[in-house]
Formats: sequence, structure tokens, C-alpha cells
Amino acid sequence: MKQLAFASIFLLVGAVNLFAQSTETVKNYFDVYKTQLSEKYTVISGTNTMHGLYQSYNQNGDIIKTVNYKNGKRHGSVKHYNSVTLDLEYSGTFNEGEPVEETGYFRKGQKKFYKKADGVWKIWYESGQLAVEAFIGQGKWGAGNDYSPNLMDYYMVSPSGDLIYPKSVKFFHKNGSISAENSFGADGLSSSYVSYDIDGSVIYKRENQGDRGYTETYFQNSSPLVSRSLLLIPSKEEYSPFESLLDGEYVIYNSIGEKVGGGIYVKGKREGEWKYFLDEKGNLCSLLDENGERFLVHDEPHYYRTVQYKNGIPEKVTVYTIQNEKTWEGSMLTDFPDKLHGECKTYQNNKVIAINNYNSGIEHGEQSYFYPSGKLKIRKTQNNGKSIKVEAWFESGQQSQLVVYRDDDNVYESQLWYENGNIKESGLLSGDSPDKKIGIWKFYSESGDLVEVKEYNQYGSVIKTYDGQDYLKLEEQKLKQEQEKVEREEHNKKMRHYDNNIFVIYGKKVASSPRKGGLKDKVDEAYIEIVQPDIPITKIKKKRLYKAYEILFEHLEDISKTVDSDLDAAISATDAMVSLCNKMLQLINEDTDELEDKLKKEKDPLVIAELLEIKI
Repeated sequence: MKQLAFASIFLLVGAVNLFAQSTETVKNYFDVYKTQLSEKYTVISGTNTMHGLYQSYNQNGDIIKTVNYKNGKRHGSVKHYNSVTLDLEYSGTFNEGEPVEETGYFRKGQKKFYKKADGVWKIWYESGQLAVEAFIGQGKWGAGNDYSPNLMDYYMVSPSGDLIYPKSVKFFHKNGSISAENSFGADGLSSSYVSYDIDGSVIYKRENQGDRGYTETYFQNSSPLVSRSLLLIPSKEEYSPFESLLDGEYVIYNSIGEKVGGGIYVKGKREGEWKYFLDEKGNLCSLLDENGERFLVHDEPHYYRTVQYKNGIPEKVTVYTIQNEKTWEGSMLTDFPDKLHGECKTYQNNKVIAINNYNSGIEHGEQSYFYPSGKLKIRKTQNNGKSIKVEAWFESGQQSQLVVYRDDDNVYESQLWYENGNIKESGLLSGDSPDKKIGIWKFYSESGDLVEVKEYNQYGSVIKTYDGQDYLKLEEQKLKQEQEKVEREEHNKKMRHYDNNIFVIYGKKVASSPRKGGLKDKVDEAYIEIVQPDIPITKIKKKRLYKAYEILFEHLEDISKTVDSDLDAAISATDAMVSLCNKMLQLINEDTDELEDKLKKEKDPLVIAELLEIKI
């Protein structure tokens, strides 16, 4: 009873001391009209130093945080609630800013963590199962916060500022079985660590003995060993619970306890020749990392790898089958994961079947692949992973494929051949996806005939298919049209020229400007001077062709008069005049009786042009 009375007096005195100083109340609101209180607290008069009770509210007016302060430091009870459900999320007790006891909650009172300055720290899974239990010496929290304590952050700080680690720590699987346990020596350094499988079997063990130690990794059922390594323990000033350096011999064992691989570590870095066993996919059968913490599941070995290290860098790597047949050799910047660098060779039946070049893990330069006979099969040229050129050959030496990247429009030009040397197919490939055909593709028979033509869109889908021979006819028509276009352009160059504003007909200047008046007379003069003097009018008259010639010539002259409004039509007419004159010269010495009979009474210039084969 006396003890209870004494405690009551102590609390009363504490409360009096807490509020003995003169204070002012501060209120903040959610809205400008000050109708929704967001927080309320007291400060020492004339300062911003909190002293007394602090309360914050949600917009419904519910209290979601209460904190007691003394001279700006948390002192006494602290509670945080969920702003929506109002469930308690955190509660703590402080003594002038130092935590005495803290508890975190998931929901509805389910504990998340509990930590006490002098005693036990516990962390739970959300299911309620204990996850971590640590026994800690006297001190104060070194890190972490109220809401997300780090499972590994279980160390303490003494009043002098030195780290004080737990005497022991246990970790648990979600089914409740122990996952790992770590014990610490009097110097605060971890002296042993053991981890367990979910069924309770030891899978890893580490023992520290002064500045040295060792690690062991096990198969199932705690036996036999997978690997064993020696450790170098750093000094206390640079040490943390799980830090250590592999230093000395590292041994890998098979399932019957035989030594099958390993090497030497020098202060955490591999040195000299090492040997590893790999499964069918090339993954390690077993290995710890440099800190000796992690091991990979053992599997049936299909290959083994020898690596020559220098200061942790794998300078030369060679891979063999279990039957000691070499399958690969090259160099790397790192291994596990492998980052290839420089020239690497792949072997099959003791013969090189591929030579690849890498730059920091990316194919770069020439990549060559060979037939079992040793003859070159494929050669790719890469630029930091991008294909620039691909060449392929039949074993006979005849080229089978050529793919060249065309950078200007981001496409590949592709050609494939039959072994007899005839083209098989050709077209364009997308620069974004080298297997995707785009544009026109031509497909040929082995004898060299064009069999089919397909047109692909930008997505690689066929939008039109042609029969090979029909496509050739279309191509011939296009070629003829192109040739005619070229001929017209060449002719037009002769008929007109605009340099220095000179208009020229067959090399004779007829005007200083084709767009101004007065051109007609000069054009007519040019025809008379250039064309008509060459025609023996008398002979034409005797052959009764002159009348038809005169009708058509006058018709073309009328068209040529449009030179000021339609220069192209005028030039075409002059071209037809020249053709007419040439036709007359051709017919002078020919038998033209049948033609004369048709032209004798014809008055239509278009019919006359058709009979004389003059194109208007």
C-alpha cells in the first residue's frame, strides 16, 4: 500500500513539473474559416518549443495522434491511430526524448513489433507468428522508425554512442520453425550463425574464432557438405553482424562428400585457378557469394568450368563436359552473372564451331559460325549488338544469303540463293525486326524463273500477291513508260531552254522570252528556215500528197500559235511538224498509190495524221 501511495505521489510531482512552466495553446485548421481543427498543442510561452499535450485530428474530428512533450522532447505516452479505421498503429513511452518501450500494430491490436530499451525486441508476421526475437543489452535505439522496423536493425547504441549488439537473435519461418539464430560474443561481434530449412535441417553455418572463421553449406538433412570456406573477420571498428571476408581455401563437394571444385579467396576476391560444376542449363550447381551468405541449390552436373582469376577478375574461362571435352573458352569482365568481353570460342567434337566478339557483354565486331568441316557457315558484323551485315554460305562455298543494313531508311536489303547460284528470293527486312519482311519481295524457282511476287506492309503482312510473269509484264510497261518519259524530257531540252531567258528550237534562237508577244512570227520563220527547205514540194505535189500535208501542217500551225498560253502544247505541235516533214521525205521515193487514194479526198487533219502515222 505504501508503495502504491509513493508511486502516486511520484506521478503527481511529475505532472506538476511538466506543466509548471507558463504555456500557450496553438491551434491549426484544415479550412480558412477555422471550423475544422487539424492539430492542437501547447508551447512554452514566447517560444515555439512544444511542452505539454499534442493532438492531431482527421477531418471527421477524430483524434489520430497524441504525444506528450517536455521542453520540446517526447516525454511520457505517445499514440498513433489509423486516420480512417482509427485502429491503434503505434504506442510508445519516452523519457525526455529517449524511447523506453515501443509497440507497433498491423490492425485491430495485432502486434507488428515490440522493443524495449533493456530487454527483448520482437517482430511478428502479419499472421501473428513470431518472426524475430532478439535479447538486447542496455542501450538505446540506433536506427529504424515507428512504422517500418528493419528485421536486421536490431542493434542498440549505448549512452556513450558505441554500438551494442544483441546477445542472441532468432529468426523464424512463417510456419513457426526456426529459420536462423545468431549469437554474439562479449566483444559484441557475431560469433556464430546457423540457418535452417523449413523442416529444421541445417543448411548453413558460420563460426567466428577471433579474427578468423569458417562457413559450411549443407545438402538436405544437414549432411553432407556442399561447400566449406575460410573467413577473415574485420576489426570491430569496421564490422557489422553479417560482414566478413572469404579468405583462404574455398571447397565445393559433391553429394557423396568428394571435393569437386573451388579455389582460393584473398580478402574477399577470388585468385588463381577455380573450378565450378554447372547443370544442364549452365547454372551453378552450388556456390556461396563473397560474404559466404548465399548458396544455390545443388543440381546434377553436366559441365565444369575452370576460371583463372586475378584480383577477382576472371581473365580466362574454359568450360568442359563431365567427360572432359572442351565446349567453350573466352574472357569475361565478371562471372555469375557472366559478362563476356573480347574473343570467345565455342567447340564441338574438339573443333571450333563459333567465334564471337563482345564488348562489355554485348556482341560487337565479327561473329563467325562454322560447319563441322571447318568451313565458314555464317558471318555477322555487329555494332554494339546491332546487326550491320549478315553473310551465309553453303558448305560447298556458294553464298546462300546476304543481308545488309541500310541506315538511311532503317531497313535491311536481303538476298537468298539456291546452291546452284540462282537467286532464290530478295526484298527488304525491317530494321526494327530483322525477321519481318516489308515492301516488294520476289521469289524464284531453282531454275531462275520469277514464280511469285508479294507485297508486304510495314507490319509484315501480305497485302498483295502477283504471278511472276504478270509482274514482269507490269515491270516492262513501267520501264517503257519511264523510257518514254526520259525521251520526252531529252526532246524538251532540245526544244526549249530557259537559261538567260533564251527560247531555242532545235538549236536556233527564236525569241528572247517565250512568254512575251511577237514569238509567232519568229517560230514560223524557224520552221521555214529549218524544216521546209528540206522538202521537195514539186515531187510531193506530183504524188498528190501535198494537199494532205498542207491540211495537217496548217492544223499543227494553229496549235503552235498557243505558245503564249500553252507552251507544252505548242512544243508538241512543232515536234509533230518535224515528224510530218520527215514522213514526207520518206514517202517521196516510195509506192504511195494506196495511201494517195485514202488521202485524196480526206479533209480531217486527225485522220490524215493517223494515216501518216504522225502522233499529235
